[in-house]
Amino acid sequence: MSWRKILLNVTDPQTIEPHVLAKAAQFARALDAELELFHSVFDPNTVRAGRLKRIVEADVSARVKDARRRLERAADFLRDQSIRAQTTVRWDYPAHEAVVRQTLRYRPDLLITASSRTTRAVPITLTYSDFRLLQTCPCPVLMLKTARPYQGSVVLAALDPPEVPAESPTLDETILDAAKTVALAIKATVHACHAVPALLVPAADKAAVVAADPKRQTAHLDAALRRVRAITGPYALWGQRVHVMQGIAETSVVSCAKETRADIVVMGTVSLVPSKGILLGRTAERLLNALDSDVLLVKPPGYRSPVARQSIPSTPIAAARSRAPR
Repeated sequence: MSWRKILLNVTDPQTIEPHVLAKAAQFARALDAELELFHSVFDPNTVRAGRLKRIVEADVSARVKDARRRLERAADFLRDQSIRAQTTVRWDYPAHEAVVRQTLRYRPDLLITASSRTTRAVPITLTYSDFRLLQTCPCPVLMLKTARPYQGSVVLAALDPPEVPAESPTLDETILDAAKTVALAIKATVHACHAVPALLVPAADKAAVVAADPKRQTAHLDAALRRVRAITGPYALWGQRVHVMQGIAETSVVSCAKETRADIVVMGTVSLVPSKGILLGRTAERLLNALDSDVLLVKPPGYRSPVARQSIPSTPIAAARSRAPR
């Protein structure tokens, strides 16, 4: 997997967190990728009814130019490090859709964004906008949840192999490909994990279910381990770098990430519904919130975002855009 274009979503160009810029620079430098700094700006008060068209246009233009000027300062800092950086600002809303629209235009291989929640609580819980961005963005999304620098430890791939092997590329293979690319960028080792729910069988009265006996539980766990090894083997992942645990994902994956000191956990979406797109599900939401590490979320092969390429214009210059020279 080759990543040559990276999009950095800057939620507030006035206060770009140093760790956000540092991590984006690390990826761009290691992968020799072009880095675009993007910000969407919108203020409903600016375009409220009753304001003169020329005043609205002047205010929108001023907001876009000010945001671009701030992004350019950050881009110049990156260019001084020999990183190919450019900037784009658009008047667009809602924020998560604006970012997705930019990925459809720019076609990056990776989107980097920090959680929009400003609390310093650990672990940081994600917002509705964060989840919508993770659900609808067509490219892999690296959600920065911590300010900790990457220490070159572990990138953990959270897998969920099907019981019947698939002939076409699976989401697990996409996860492992992404994990290898990320590990290369931060000089880390790839580990893989899989949480296996306890095997349940009908109770004696068949009115409920109970946990199977220890022998069947062991066989259930061994079968899961074989499925995981069949997927990780081609990626040279064996032995202590493969973790199969019995339990639910929300706790098992979090525990594995802590034990391995994972800098980044790579995971996939749960299901794909044609009418609604990607559904993360409550399990994935709880896992994303519980992890005290950065998270890279990837989509199934062939995923297409449901977000419209064009926003509904709110002013005659709603598509105001500013780009720095390449």
